[in-house]
Amino acid sequence: MDHSMMDHSQMDHDMPMDDMCSMNMLLSWDYHNLCLLSSSWHIKTLLQFIVSLLLVVVLCVGFEALRAKVTKKQREERGIAISDEGIEDTNTNIQGNGWTKSVGYGLVVGYSYIIMLIFMSYNAWVMLAVVVGATLGHHIFHGEPRDTMACH
Repeated sequence: MDHSMMDHSQMDHDMPMDDMCSMNMLLSWDYHNLCLLSSSWHIKTLLQFIVSLLLVVVLCVGFEALRAKVTKKQREERGIAISDEGIEDTNTNIQGNGWTKSVGYGLVVGYSYIIMLIFMSYNAWVMLAVVVGATLGHHIFHGEPRDTMACH
């Protein structure tokens, strides 16, 4: 293969290779030079890795809080109330603003894609942090009966 026509002028040859983000396409347990979402979230030390895992857990709990709030708001607007006995229709026919519902939905979708990209780091510890955060968030914010399962 002839690579003489390729432009390498944008490459930084002074940067040591061991200081670059590693990109794994296979499951890995290694944290050194792991980057999450962008090169600005570059993990080089064990302390940075532990803090990052805790941040991922918090992000996932936050996602569950947002999803619960949007779901509750949409149910209220449709006239569905949740009591201790379960879901009941209050027949109030409250008409909500279509843009409010759409923006809430868009926030949930965008947030879920960010979590998906974090999960796709293929780092097993990060994947576990996503699962732990989702589990904690679901436990905290979805104690009521739910009629559907929604994916991240």
